[in-house]
Amino acid sequence: MGPDVIRIFWQNDSSGVCNHPDFLTTIAKNVHIHRRNISHLSEHSITLEACTSNLPEKSKPLTLPVDALVYCTGWSARSNIFPTHKAYDLGLPVPLRDADPQRQAHWEDLEKAADAVVLSQFPTLENPPAYRKIQPVDTPFRLYKAMVPPSDPTHSIVFLGKMVVGNNFRVAEAQAIWSVAYLNGKISNIPSRSQMAREIAETVAWDRRR
Repeated sequence: MGPDVIRIFWQNDSSGVCNHPDFLTTIAKNVHIHRRNISHLSEHSITLEACTSNLPEKSKPLTLPVDALVYCTGWSARSNIFPTHKAYDLGLPVPLRDADPQRQAHWEDLEKAADAVVLSQFPTLENPPAYRKIQPVDTPFRLYKAMVPPSDPTHSIVFLGKMVVGNNFRVAEAQAIWSVAYLNGKISNIPSRSQMAREIAETVAWDRRR
């Protein structure tokens, strides 16, 4: 899969050398990029699905010889530590089919209002460059400051690293400092649960636009 080369303004993940347009040609001029879904594997080959394209050569399945296959499987945002209902209470992702309908409708109302706020402040986000849209199957992270479950009145639990930004090292440091202060009761301006929910909705709306 080749990198999408767009302006840095639209970067929505961590930066690295592979964000540079000359990365692949610099590292290996013999690399050929095939941006398709995998149809099936055979003992010494891989077959890619046909794809919708104006190019005739992409309108049919493509079989390639292979010596090795590297699986880059990513990770799952879902938590296997908590039961589904508890994970939802804590603002962690759960399958949409398992989300409480009434609470989910409330969040969607908040996020719709928040989206209008985001677009009023950043109107450029209404017209992003072309990108691959993926239909969500899980609820988003809903954490205050991307760390704190608004449902926890005891201030006894935080989740770190649940966001993706251009500089993860700085965010990790800031989250570590803030969370320790929060857990030790040193943060005095914690808003009400309803205000937390509004701020969380704005974060979710922003993330969807970015």
